Amino acid sequence: MRFYRTFAALLVVCLLLSLGACGSKSPLSGVYVIKDITDDPDGMTFAEMESMYKELKLDIQDFLRFEFTKEGLFTLTMFGDIEEGSYTRSGNTLTLTFDGGVSGVASKGAAPTSPVTTSTAEISGNKITWTYGSGAKLVFEKK
Repeated sequence: MRFYRTFAALLVVCLLLSLGACGSKSPLSGVYVIKDITDDPDGMTFAEMESMYKELKLDIQDFLRFEFTKEGLFTLTMFGDIEEGSYTRSGNTLTLTFDGGVSGVASKGAAPTSPVTTSTAEISGNKITWTYGSGAKLVFEKK
């Protein structure tokens, strides 16, 4: 009799764990905001850039951010331009495939402003480090 109670309790625990997994998001899904910029070819530090935005009563994190969905899609907002694409993750490496991007406000069916490109980023905990085309390293942190 004791065996059946233990077995039933284990089944309930397994059921709860499997139901919890069904509704969970990908650990990557969510909004990642800029937290640091290094190796900027223009020589501007993140602190200087953040200060410049604060003087304008703006938050730099509204202008430089990634949003990832659990379906494997992303949106990059970068100083007024919005680019979209898909991503895959393998261990600590994130592969971003930009679909050509749309300048300004994203619009379905709008003509791409650049060709499809792929780049990689490194994931460490809740941080993503991505090297922009200029060589600047951008560090994003989950909001």
